[in-house]
Amino acid sequence: MKRDLIIFIKLMQKMLFLLGLFLIVLPVQVRAEEAPKVEIKGIVRDARTKAPVNAAQVILTNKASVITGEDGTFTVDIGGTDGVLHVEAFEYERQEIAVFSADQFVEVNLYPKGFYNYFKPIRLPHATVDNSALTISAKSTENFSQNTDVTADTKIQTSFGSDLRSVSRSGLIGSGNNLFIRGINSLYMSTQPLVVVDGVIWNSYQDLESIHAGLFINPLDDIDVNDIEDITIMKDGTSIYGAKGANGVVLITTKRSKSMVTKIGLNVFYGILDRPAQIPLLSSEEYRIYASDMLTSYKVATGEDVSADFLANPNNPIYNAYFNNTNWSDLVYQTGNVGNYVVNVDGGDDRAMYYFSIGLTNSDGAVKTTDYQRLNARFNVDANFTKFLKTKAEVSFTNNIRTLLDDGVDRFSSPTWQAQIKSPFLSPYLFSSTGVETKQLAYADEFGIANPVGVVNYSQNKQKKQHFNIGITPELTILPVLKFTTQFNYSLQKIDEAYFLPMNYTPERIMPLQGISKNNLKSQVANNNSIYSDSRLIYNQSFNNHNLNAVAGFRYSYNSYEVDFIDEHNSGSNSNTMITGAYEFLTVDGFDVESKYISNYLGVDYDFQKKYLVSAAFAMDASSRFGKQARSGISLFGASWGLFPSINGAWVFSSEEFMRPVSMINYGKLRLGYGITGNDAIPDYEAQTYLTSTRFTNRANGLRLAHFENEEIQWEQTRRANAGLDLEMFRNIVNISLDVYTGTTDNLLTLIKYPEVLGSGYYWYNNGSMINQGFEASLNLKMLNLKNFIWNLGLSAGHYNNKITSLQNPEGYFVTPVFGSEVITQKGQPLGLFYGYKSKGVISTQDEADALGLKQIAKSGGYDYFMAGDVQFDDVNKDGIIDERDKQVIGNPHPKLYGAINSNMKLHRFDLSLLFTYSYGNDVYNYHRRMLETGSDFSNQSKARLNRWTADGQQTSQPQAIYGDPMGNGRFSDRWIEDGSYLKLKNVKLSYVFAYKNDYIRGINIWASVNDVYTLTNYLGRDPEFSISSSPFYQGIDAGFMPNMRAYYLGLRIDF
Repeated sequence: MKRDLIIFIKLMQKMLFLLGLFLIVLPVQVRAEEAPKVEIKGIVRDARTKAPVNAAQVILTNKASVITGEDGTFTVDIGGTDGVLHVEAFEYERQEIAVFSADQFVEVNLYPKGFYNYFKPIRLPHATVDNSALTISAKSTENFSQNTDVTADTKIQTSFGSDLRSVSRSGLIGSGNNLFIRGINSLYMSTQPLVVVDGVIWNSYQDLESIHAGLFINPLDDIDVNDIEDITIMKDGTSIYGAKGANGVVLITTKRSKSMVTKIGLNVFYGILDRPAQIPLLSSEEYRIYASDMLTSYKVATGEDVSADFLANPNNPIYNAYFNNTNWSDLVYQTGNVGNYVVNVDGGDDRAMYYFSIGLTNSDGAVKTTDYQRLNARFNVDANFTKFLKTKAEVSFTNNIRTLLDDGVDRFSSPTWQAQIKSPFLSPYLFSSTGVETKQLAYADEFGIANPVGVVNYSQNKQKKQHFNIGITPELTILPVLKFTTQFNYSLQKIDEAYFLPMNYTPERIMPLQGISKNNLKSQVANNNSIYSDSRLIYNQSFNNHNLNAVAGFRYSYNSYEVDFIDEHNSGSNSNTMITGAYEFLTVDGFDVESKYISNYLGVDYDFQKKYLVSAAFAMDASSRFGKQARSGISLFGASWGLFPSINGAWVFSSEEFMRPVSMINYGKLRLGYGITGNDAIPDYEAQTYLTSTRFTNRANGLRLAHFENEEIQWEQTRRANAGLDLEMFRNIVNISLDVYTGTTDNLLTLIKYPEVLGSGYYWYNNGSMINQGFEASLNLKMLNLKNFIWNLGLSAGHYNNKITSLQNPEGYFVTPVFGSEVITQKGQPLGLFYGYKSKGVISTQDEADALGLKQIAKSGGYDYFMAGDVQFDDVNKDGIIDERDKQVIGNPHPKLYGAINSNMKLHRFDLSLLFTYSYGNDVYNYHRRMLETGSDFSNQSKARLNRWTADGQQTSQPQAIYGDPMGNGRFSDRWIEDGSYLKLKNVKLSYVFAYKNDYIRGINIWASVNDVYTLTNYLGRDPEFSISSSPFYQGIDAGFMPNMRAYYLGLRIDF
């Protein structure tokens, strides 16, 4: 270790010496080469009218700045060398023009605000730079007016097209989206980008699962979108974030005051949420026939009788109880609403600037009794103490409260599912002995299905989520070119969840090895304390045609994370809704962990004439999660350190003299890059041996050995190369951007069985690798630029392909069970492929069944033969037996293409925008439909089951209905795999800006919008857009969670 330390110190000494020498000598050298004075002339015009633009600012980078005259002309000294002119004017988009020599007369055509602008500034971790000066692939958005998004991740989906793949988790307000940047880079660890808010790395909470089914804990619902200034997506060049940057980075910057004038803003929107779409179900009489078919097979399967009261004649007193026509969905769903109300104030003076906002979001959900409320406040301050010392400070608080119900396919606790499988001929109310309907809610029925109305009315489920954050960032100017800043941030987050499932209205269920559960109570409390600091030196120097920016810093974070969970059953009454610890089947669990992370980083950006650009970054990270003997990186100070370098370069070839005759290309840039990043989302304490508490027979607590140390565990490492091309063409009417990339992730963490001598169980081990390859392309067109009408059109497309290249287990693959399915991870194949049986239709006749001779092994050890009305499954190995050996790959959840189409049109003061999103070529496992078409019990079925096989010779795609499904016709097969491709009109928005202004009102803006307007798809489910987990094993699975709903919004913004 001593030798490693000496080598490291010598290396750092040499690097610092060379860097210092470079910073000192280079400015002196280039300043000695004074260039003669050379002037060029030009004119700035309106792109449509060709009228001169007065008072436009023309800037030659780092050299000179002039203002155009009334005739739009200008003269500027270019210093005898090539350069780039930056042109800005009020109500126009920025423009950049390459200049070559004194004989060039420069014509600049400016387009009005509202068109796509390639030359806008992009905010990066330690600076804001022009997009034209970027060597990496990064995109940003800063237009948050006319907003109807509750969380930032839904805003990201509508703003970035194919720059990332953004998929909605569910239709529940605030659930947000799963975000995938350049494929999927991990099997078990985080696949989501790093989120950095105002320079602070946020906890993703991916290892915390809510006790409420269908609820996703989304940290981004702690920010009101109206408080966001801009969002940047970094797709490469993320090595500056070292072991945390493998999945890309999302930079969110909140608003700060830009003017000393006091300004007040009021932003309001209100929306109506449609009821979610439903799969058509059997009617009362259709279900009665289906249930009749079930009666005989039920007795054969169980040896028991089931009540046939639903077949009673009209003279029977119980007739009325079984001859209803109940639409259970009407009793569970409602028309929802959401409202957002935000007031912000900003202003200040030459000593301090401030931004303050307070907001309230309210929503009544589409499921009755569910609601969402968020109260948020933010206070950002920028203070100038002296000429050399200033500071930034932020304080924010968010309080989220939800009342909710379980969602998804769960017959015991999810009323939305119960409403689909409940018999439509039953009533939610009891009937008297004389057949009169009462006002008393009925209990669970004889078919073992809950009364969803009782579950809705008597469940008591809550989630309270609070987030407090305070930060300060002093900045000291040491020299005009050298600054030192240090950022300190403290964050406290608490999540408190309570769950009560009522008795009587839900069926009793068997708890293995415990007994019968009549109802359930749960509680979970999570506390996260986070300390974060980032100290850095920032150097900025410009000399003649050279520009140099450098940053060297030290980043530290500490996280304390405690989760306490308790679960118990049989409270004895629906009045006993609170956890006591005295009820049956008590389970207590949780964890209390700490983690620490250190990063030393260095970044350098250099360009010559804004034509040749180079960026380099390096980070050296250590974490308490890493083993002390990690195989990668270096060992230093008794810890393992990961090394993460990157280098990116760009060439603005349009500034070359040989491009001067090529008038069709106004701007062109080539980008190349290579970088190494990591993924440190390793469970805490995996490198150590530890004990855990356990409970014996509900009578005593004890300790058991839970984990053996693994000193080799380390970060997953991704090496990625990328190339890009940016073009502005045909007088800046056409913009094209194309990126291609290839990435290899090594040291994938997988679960390995303990050796037998150590007992049962699994441990994490770095032993796999995979590649991700793909492209991203975008096309932006200025379609029309008329006097009172402009039209901007954008199209984008993305594609990725991943493949497992190494998997160090004896079989070369492993299978993961998910929602009654299996997904296979196999060397040489994409990850997360659906693995099951392939079907060949329904056997029509018994003669056909006899000829096939297919069978399966019976529970008794003999054979059960497939008969007419059963599904014919592909006998892969031709042994006549349908079993595990006949499984094969039956679907791929990864899309072949994804992206967006956006259109924006402005007519006078009206603005109409349309956003389409699409996905093509992805397969979907429709678990939701499978549970409605298996035909194995008394649950209501989809309309498709009307075509079920009932007689010899019948041609149909639906097998017979037999209780228990003894032949496994409903097993996981390609019957449930569908094409998930879709084209969705995601948003339509119409806005109007009033011309009215006075001494108190600066502007009024109103808008109306509709979300999830229409979806073109062949998918048979409710909505083809869903992502129930960020795990690669759960992609493309429709688990029946709340789908996206059409929503209608009205919004108003008034600026005072």
